[in-house]
Amino acid sequence: MVFTGYAAFVWSTLFGLIHIYWAAGGTLGFEGRTMSEVLFIINLVAIALCIIAAFTALALVQEWGRRFSSWLLLTTAWGASVVLGLHGVAG
Repeated sequence: MVFTGYAAFVWSTLFGLIHIYWAAGGTLGFEGRTMSEVLFIINLVAIALCIIAAFTALALVQEWGRRFSSWLLLTTAWGASVVLGLHGVAG
């Protein structure tokens, strides 16, 4: 299970970095199109969720994560997973 937590951290971090790249004006993956205002806002939300997901993934496998209640960590983990999963499917 520890590997899964670290894998989720890495994935969330990489996913967040590509959204930061796009929000900063990067066009890789947009095939020359420009980002609309709606997509920019979606990117900002995705960046915030990726930060929360990365933090939560580490909290689930690190000793310092025990300072938080388990229901809070699990609710955050499931919530971030569902929202980011829906974002990935929609994208």
